[in-house]
Amino acid sequence: MIKGLIRKHLVDIKPYSSARDLYNGEGYAFLDANENPLATTTGLSDPELCRYPDPAQTIIREQLARILNVDKMNLFFGVGSDEIIDLLVKLFCDPGIDEVLTISPSYGMYETVCHIQNVKINSCPLEVEDFNLNAEKLLAMVTESTKIVFLCSPNNPTGNLLNKEAVINIAENFKGLVVVDEAYIGFGNGEGFIQESTKVPNLCVMRTFSKVYGLAGARIGFLCGNSELVEYLFKIK
Repeated sequence: MIKGLIRKHLVDIKPYSSARDLYNGEGYAFLDANENPLATTTGLSDPELCRYPDPAQTIIREQLARILNVDKMNLFFGVGSDEIIDLLVKLFCDPGIDEVLTISPSYGMYETVCHIQNVKINSCPLEVEDFNLNAEKLLAMVTESTKIVFLCSPNNPTGNLLNKEAVINIAENFKGLVVVDEAYIGFGNGEGFIQESTKVPNLCVMRTFSKVYGLAGARIGFLCGNSELVEYLFKIK
């Protein structure tokens, strides 16, 4: 399903490949990449700062997969959730042609990314009484050009969890990608959509280490979704 949604010229794209992709370089310096082989003698307290990170994100994917009870092939990491938002719009939306749909009020980065990439963004107002999501109202705003729906739960800035049935209803009746941003899920009592994201082909979840884990400076965000989506994200990262 994902293959049919992404931008046509990206379907068969060959990702950039380096020696680190081909060989297990743990414990070694790649001199072709000008990595510093003298890290321990140059006053650096952490020699890993002189090495490029593993492009396959192997260790953190394996560890988080065990915690979330998913397969590591369902996980993708970015420089915060913001990079993942940018990559998703880049992967699915042709500038000046395709559209993104979100809710209002909500996280402003969806709009910022779309403006930068010249992708039109529309928003469906949340219900005035309780800031909940009206699935029928949102689906009525979908056009032939809508490729992504961004939903935020718990929503920023209203703080409420979106109705689970409404989100699933949207995923089942929308032909594009549904992204649930769960940056603040650790502060609520909801389970979120991690398990559903591995089963519903067009549903994925974003989370971050910046909020409940208190690791904002590490800039670690991750996506959980079907393995085909993850594979394409790796190709364009």
